Amino acid sequence: MIEYRETAELAPEIIKKACDFIASGIKVSSDNEKVCVFNPHPWKRKDICTFSLPEKYSFENIVLCDKNEKEYSVFKKDSQCAFIADVPALGYSVYYIKEMNSGKPSENFQN
Repeated sequence: MIEYRETAELAPEIIKKACDFIASGIKVSSDNEKVCVFNPHPWKRKDICTFSLPEKYSFENIVLCDKNEKEYSVFKKDSQCAFIADVPALGYSVYYIKEMNSGKPSENFQN
């Protein structure tokens, strides 16, 4: 039983380090902060993802954009930000934090 407990304690940190390493190698064309979502499953996923918002942003004035500039709404979930991510099988999707100028999403908005 000790081995299981030890594994359960170590696994989250190992997974976080592995995801951080993979994310650091993703080439992006934007200077904006990015949110990388990984899908280890062999099927496409569309699900709620949470992330911590960097301090320089205000929750009320942001949306997330994908590489095609499609915008995704962000909502508060506990002390985190959340959104519906669409991620390919055995892959990842990158979303960029974008500040809204008018306080309203643009015509590229995706709910």
